Amino acid sequence: ISFGASEGSDVRTIKSRLHEDCSTVTADVLGTLVTFKIGIAGEHWVSNSLAVLAAVAAVDADLGLAALALAEMQPPKGRGRRHRVDYRDGEITVIDESYNASQVAMLAAISGLGR
Repeated sequence: ISFGASEGSDVRTIKSRLHEDCSTVTADVLGTLVTFKIGIAGEHWVSNSLAVLAAVAAVDADLGLAALALAEMQPPKGRGRRHRVDYRDGEITVIDESYNASQVAMLAAISGLGR
C-alpha cells in the first residue's frame, strides 16, 4: 500500500491545513474519504499519519477509531514540543527540536515555524 501526496498513492492527502498546535487533514484511504486532526503541526506529521492509516487499513482495523486517535498525538520530547514561557509583559513560545538537529529535521522545523 503506497501513501503520500501524489494522485497515484493508495492513501493520499486530499487537503491539509497546518495550524499552530495541530494539523487537519482530509485523505483518501483506499477509496474511503477520511477527515481527521493530528495533535501536532507539521507537513511531515501529515505524511506520517498517512502511513499509520495505510497500516490500519492493511490489517482491516477500525479506520475511524485510528483517525480519532491521531488527534491525541503530542510531540515527543525534543521533537517539536512547544512550551509557553512568561517573558516580560507577555509570553513567548519555545519550540524544542533538540532531539535530531540534522539538516532535514531543522528544515522541517523551520518550515513549520514559518507557517
